Amino acid sequence: MEGIIKAICISEQKGTEKHPVQDIEIIEDHGLENDAHAGKWHRQVSLLSYEKREEFKAKGANVEDGAFGENLLVSGIEFTDYPVGTQFKIGDVLLELTQIGKSCHSHCAIYHQVGQCIMPHLGVFTRVIHGGHICVGNKVEVIENKDSRMRVAVLTLSDKASVGQRKDESGPLIEKIMTEHGYNVTSVTVIADDENEIISQLINLSDRCQNDLILTTGGTGLSIRDVTPEATMKVMTRNVPGISEALRYESMKYTNKAMLSRGVSVLRNQTLIINLPGSPKAVKESLDIILEKSSQTYSQVEKEEFANKKNALYQQYLKQMTPSDLSVEVKETLDQLRNKGYRLAIGSSSKNTKLILKQLGLENYFDAICDGTMIQYSKPHPEVFMKVADLLEKNYKNCLVVEDALAGCIAAKSASMHVAAISSAYGSPYAD
Repeated sequence: MEGIIKAICISEQKGTEKHPVQDIEIIEDHGLENDAHAGKWHRQVSLLSYEKREEFKAKGANVEDGAFGENLLVSGIEFTDYPVGTQFKIGDVLLELTQIGKSCHSHCAIYHQVGQCIMPHLGVFTRVIHGGHICVGNKVEVIENKDSRMRVAVLTLSDKASVGQRKDESGPLIEKIMTEHGYNVTSVTVIADDENEIISQLINLSDRCQNDLILTTGGTGLSIRDVTPEATMKVMTRNVPGISEALRYESMKYTNKAMLSRGVSVLRNQTLIINLPGSPKAVKESLDIILEKSSQTYSQVEKEEFANKKNALYQQYLKQMTPSDLSVEVKETLDQLRNKGYRLAIGSSSKNTKLILKQLGLENYFDAICDGTMIQYSKPHPEVFMKVADLLEKNYKNCLVVEDALAGCIAAKSASMHVAAISSAYGSPYAD
């Protein structure tokens, strides 16, 4: 597959609109020369399909090159068709796809003008593997060979390190150790001890960046600002307590202070998240425990086999469910909504949705179902809600989504739907 660069866009300052240039230097592990969004992170160069931009313009939007913050506008390639890890070659330049789409927390002027912004759904982000010079009109070649190593993201939580008052030593140490053990460290990020920001980063690194493992460092103690465990628990799909229990047990051999660590370990879909302490010494001790017998790396085929085995066991568990496991309140609510003539639908990233509904006796309660077998992207990407609304033949703006997770709230809002937040999502800023 090949494409053609239609526009190259940069902005010298963040918060300003990007403007087109005819040619530019792309710097290895940095991004476009003089672009404010370049730097040592995983979103160095952004790309957008020219055809998708033109479709958007046809709806009446007055948008120019760079309006969505894209660095490269490319004709002939639908970037969201390719998984994270795909590479794009432009002459001597080599880019690696690191993130599909992005969260949109404060809607831009384009969104308010037209009611939609395409970058959060259709844009992709890359890091620069090899730099060089590019020009408008250059060919873009898709290279689908992926790195088979486990993808690991590192997230440091520190108020002082996030504003440069203290050097982050733990994050780079994790990167060094994991790289030496054969893992592919995709990003090392430092943010403040803010629960909402931590949640947003964990969702992004898991869902959009498709990392296999996220290692956090910091924020696991007793300070009022130590909220890493709380944020981690809010994004989980399944708890994995044994890992953190083992870390505390083994760490007690080094110091009694280990009992004060509140770190947790969870699964978010296919991504394992492990909270590590904040000090470099404790980080090294924890990784020594985790990696003692974990130097082996696995191919993509092997990882898929493990995932299939896990899902088979999960399905065995689900088959033990019966209608008696459904709460009376849920059943009554569904009956009332149906009696009032509301059309009901399920929008879920789970591939076991239909099995769960069958076991609970709810398979005939819904007019439309869209689950993980029908979508390419998990929440917070809005795909699942948009598809289920299309099945109902309903305008997105006339749909109400009831969600118990922050990622679902973000997804619904990104689709311009109304949101009712319950359970752990209650109080979400994305809810109505």
